[in-house]
Amino acid sequence: MGSRIVSRRDLEFQLFEVLDVESLRERPRFAQHSRETMLAAVDTALAIAEEKFAPHNRKADEHEPTFHDGRVHLIPEVKEALAAYIAAGFLAAGEEFCRLSDARTMKARIFVSDRDLNDIRSGAPVRVKVLPYAFRTYTGHVEQILPAAATDAPISGTQKLTRLGQDLTNRFAVVMVFPNSDGSLSAGMTGVAKIAVKSRPLAWQMSRSAWHGPPLSSWSRPSWF
Repeated sequence: MGSRIVSRRDLEFQLFEVLDVESLRERPRFAQHSRETMLAAVDTALAIAEEKFAPHNRKADEHEPTFHDGRVHLIPEVKEALAAYIAAGFLAAGEEFCRLSDARTMKARIFVSDRDLNDIRSGAPVRVKVLPYAFRTYTGHVEQILPAAATDAPISGTQKLTRLGQDLTNRFAVVMVFPNSDGSLSAGMTGVAKIAVKSRPLAWQMSRSAWHGPPLSSWSRPSWF
């Protein structure tokens, strides 16, 4: 009898033909495995999914998790299913299983150069527009200004300044917060953001633009998280 929740034939095709999971055996961590042990893990996962998780899917949707008195409350069937999941070895002690987030507020960030940092302050008003709601503007504020990690690439494609092979510009991440009471904002959205900056004399703004390009109050592309 085939699986009630997934086509076993399609699953094996994706794993072994498309993703070539057997190539993982070339790495020391997976060297002791074979196609048979991989299929055994799939068999165990399917059995747990069908016997422990699938029967209460609808009930779990109708009775969503709640948080009160410092604890998350779920239907009892979820505890039993997770116990089987852990007992099968899919989750080791200390590993993160899930992360709760409050979608009533959303965060986004943009990357700015160090020469623009003096123009930004914590709490500065921010406006953002996202592609799914092109005619709507969300308002928020700057929450944090942090050094960008070395692996972070600036999302707004500003010109990279170098001298003798050395970068002349350091990047900083500006974290912005936006109310999201209606849930319309979600992770992965793309759009543009505009940060209100300090008021400067017109002559100063013109000279700054001539040397450094458009000011920070121009629209820049944020990333949501």
